[in-house]
Amino acid sequence: MENQSTYKPSILEKLNKKEWVQHYRPSREPYINSYVEKLRQDIKEEISRHHRFQRNNLNKHERKALMRLHDNKNIIIKPAHKGGATVILNTENYITEAIRQLSNTEYYRKVAKDYTPDHENQIKQCINKLVDNGDLGKLPKATDSRAQIFYMLPKVHKPNNPGRPVVSSINSHMEKLSAYMDQFLRPLAEKLLPHIKDTTDLIKRLPENCILATLDVSSLYTNIDTNEGLTIVEDEFEKAGRNNPSAKTLACLLEKVLKGILYTSKRLSKKRYLIL
Repeated sequence: MENQSTYKPSILEKLNKKEWVQHYRPSREPYINSYVEKLRQDIKEEISRHHRFQRNNLNKHERKALMRLHDNKNIIIKPAHKGGATVILNTENYITEAIRQLSNTEYYRKVAKDYTPDHENQIKQCINKLVDNGDLGKLPKATDSRAQIFYMLPKVHKPNNPGRPVVSSINSHMEKLSAYMDQFLRPLAEKLLPHIKDTTDLIKRLPENCILATLDVSSLYTNIDTNEGLTIVEDEFEKAGRNNPSAKTLACLLEKVLKGILYTSKRLSKKRYLIL
């Protein structure tokens, strides 16, 4: 009998939201399947019972105050870019800062319409071609995607508190493909000499009696050329001896991720630079 406890869902299963519900591989033994089904039902009932009697951690007045803040269109509440603080911003100032950044034609351009459906189809065609050629296994594709959302995290440690631009790809045409690429890019980055895992890793590398200095790079990610970045990544994949999928295939998919970014609202498109 197959050992059920050793089964682990693949990255493709994790990417496909339909597979998140169940990672149990049915057994050939009927009594095991019956036990699993009964256990699943008991867990559902326990979760339902727990939610029914769950107490709110806020009292009535605190809950009302929180809802008033949530519904107040004159303010925007965001976490600070660094430090973990909660920041309350004037909506008008927040929009002014967003317009200031997005009006920079060196990095952004307006588009006539929302091209998300077109980009979604382009990604599907690219994946289908790679699968048909045997260069890629079956990969979950995005459907009914929404445009990516642009927002900013305030830099409270800097004068005038400029915003750190971020693009959310949740439920967009990029979400699953980005997650798929991340499993290959993350190990690659961790093997590079300049990679610093965390503060402890940095401290271990510092020689005795060293002098520490800081510097600030303006718009670091925004100023990284996409084409140069793609070339470097493909070279690193080649050095790592990547196959199945090959370095060329991964570079092709990464290009779709980096060059298919659209923002909602004013329908803006990123030009040829990276963004967080």
